Amino acid sequence: MTVDTEQQSVEMSTETEGPGGFDVREDVPRPTLTIIHHPDWDLVGVRAVIPARGGLLGRSSRSMLPGAFDVGKVSREHARVSIANAKVVVEDLKSRNGTSVNGARLERAELEPGDVVGIGGVLLMLTLDPRHFAEPHHRTILGHSWSVAQLLEDVDRVATNPHAVTLVGETGTGKELVAAAIHERSERTGDFVAVNCGALSEGLLESELFGHVQGAFTGATSSRRGLVARAEKGTLFLDEVTSTPPRLQTVMLRLLESGTYRPVGGNDESRADVRVIAAAQPDIHEAIDAGSFRRDLWYRLSRRIVELPPLRERREDIPLLARHFARTERPKAELAPELSLALVEAPWKGNVRELRNVVERCVEASRDTRLSNTTAVPHGRQTPRERPRMRLRQPKRERPSREALVKLLIDVDGRIAVAATQLGVDRKTIYRWLDAHGIDRDAIRQTDPS
Repeated sequence: MTVDTEQQSVEMSTETEGPGGFDVREDVPRPTLTIIHHPDWDLVGVRAVIPARGGLLGRSSRSMLPGAFDVGKVSREHARVSIANAKVVVEDLKSRNGTSVNGARLERAELEPGDVVGIGGVLLMLTLDPRHFAEPHHRTILGHSWSVAQLLEDVDRVATNPHAVTLVGETGTGKELVAAAIHERSERTGDFVAVNCGALSEGLLESELFGHVQGAFTGATSSRRGLVARAEKGTLFLDEVTSTPPRLQTVMLRLLESGTYRPVGGNDESRADVRVIAAAQPDIHEAIDAGSFRRDLWYRLSRRIVELPPLRERREDIPLLARHFARTERPKAELAPELSLALVEAPWKGNVRELRNVVERCVEASRDTRLSNTTAVPHGRQTPRERPRMRLRQPKRERPSREALVKLLIDVDGRIAVAATQLGVDRKTIYRWLDAHGIDRDAIRQTDPS
C-alpha cells in the first residue's frame, strides 16, 4: 500500500495564512498529523501538514493522506480536521464507526500536540513539525520524528570533528547508542570502547581507564593495558562522567589537554590518540555549581554538545520502538491499536529503557503474536494539561546584536537548543545568526560565565 503525497504537496504549496493566523514560513513548526499505528506498518511515520483550509480524513481520494485509510471500518468521508482561532479541531462526519480522540469516541474535539486521533485501525498523532525535514534513517537509532531527525543531524555535525563531545540526556535515552553512531561516522580506525564511570570505585576506575604496571597494587601480578590504550585511534565513551572521583577528574583533564597519561604505578607517560565522548545528565550544571565536577574539565568535554530528547518529546516514535522491541523477543509480534495508544499516553520516566522493559513483559504475558494486554503499561499517564500547548502563531524574530547573542550563549554554556528556546526560534536560525556575526561558539564554551 502506498500513499500518494504528490497531490498533497501541490495543495500545501498554495497555502496562505489561514484563519488561525499561523506563520507559514518553512522553518516554523506547523500542525501536522503523523501516522503512529497502521495495519500496514510501512505507513507508520507518514505525515501531512494540516492545510490552512482544513483537510479530509477517509477513503476518499480527496483525503489529506490518500490511500492511508483503505482499511476496514473507515468511511469515504470519515472526519475532517480544521484550523480556526489558533485551534486544531477534528470533527466526525457521521461516520459509521466513529472517530476517537485519546481513546474516547467524540463527535468534535479541539486537539493539543500529542493527542491521538483514531479512525478504524489507524492512529494519528497531532505534532508540531516544520513543513519539510529529512526523514531520519539509521541502523540503530530508530524513529521518524523531527526530534530524531535533529539528533541525527547533530551526530553528522560532530562525527568527523576531533574534539571531545558531551551527550546530555536523561537516563534511558540511549546515550551509548548515539556515542557508537558518532564513532561509526567519525572515520576513526580504532575501536569504540565504553566505560561507566559511576559503576566502579576510584581505584578500579583509574586502573580500568589507564592500566597498571606489575606490582602497582596487591594482586597486580602483571602489567595490564587500560581502556584508553584499547581505544587508540578510536573512541573512548565515558558514561555518567559526573560520577568520576575528583582526583581522577584531574587526570582526565590532563589526558584531554595534552593527550598523555600514566598507568597506575608507572613512571613513564604514554601518549594517546583517542577521541573522547562523555555522557551526562541534564543536571550537569548543578554538579558544576556544587563543586563536585570540575568546571575546566566540563569546558574541555563540552566543546561539542549533543542533546538527546526524552521519550516524551518524541512520543510519535513510541509504537515503532515498541514493535521493534516486541519483534526482538517474538519475530512475528504485532501491536494492537489499544496497546499502541496506552504506550503513547504513558509517562515513561525511564525513557526508552523503561519502554523496552515494559514491552518485554507484554510479550512474556501474551501467548499470541498480537499484543493487546495493557496491564504492564505504567500508570500515571500524561493528561492534555501536562502536554505543551500549541502556539500556531510565532512572532518574527529579528537577529539580535552580536553582543546580545554572545551574552545569551555564555549564560547557557553554549547550548544551542536552550538558546533557541529562549529566543523562540529553531536551532538552524541560531546557527545562521552565529555565521552572520562570525561567532565561534566553541570559544564561548571556554568562557567562564561567572
